[in-house]
Amino acid sequence: MARIDEAIEEIKRAHELDPLSLVINRNMGQMLYYGRQYDKAIEALQRTLELDSDFIYAHLGLGWVYLKKAMYDEALRVLLKERRLSAIWDPYIEAWIGVAYALMDKREEAHQILSDFLERSKQTYVPPYCLAIIYFALGEKEQGFIWLERGYEKRDKRLAFLQLDPVFESISSDPRYLALLKKMGLKK
Repeated sequence: MARIDEAIEEIKRAHELDPLSLVINRNMGQMLYYGRQYDKAIEALQRTLELDSDFIYAHLGLGWVYLKKAMYDEALRVLLKERRLSAIWDPYIEAWIGVAYALMDKREEAHQILSDFLERSKQTYVPPYCLAIIYFALGEKEQGFIWLERGYEKRDKRLAFLQLDPVFESISSDPRYLALLKKMGLKK
């Protein structure tokens, strides 16, 4: 968190150099999300979609921001569009759809995605992060922490964002979260 402001300044400089870059515009939106500047993140991600309405992961980032702003219908709409645009089954997109369902109190739909993940995990790798964020959104903290620990054991790359990602704000004071950050070397 201490360096997110620096990251935002760097991506702004990149944007000044190449304002039409889809990647830079999308990444700016994502960095602003991590910096909790949600309105600015929406602007950057919408600008990306104005340049290319089908650009990969721009809808996903917009979904993250809408979820944090409790704009659940809008979030689900853009997340489902991201799913339609994806050329392959993407567990991260599915996980965020599951989070949207959980926050909309559509528990059955969220649990269906979890069931699908568990079934798929018998044949392919499913990142534990994906299950953890849905369980936390459902308020099922014990299961969420089980999956975070599995993510640590399996070296799930998304856990590199553990301290930064607003999706974990609801558990940020939990001793298990703090212990995991320490174990990962993200906190002293």
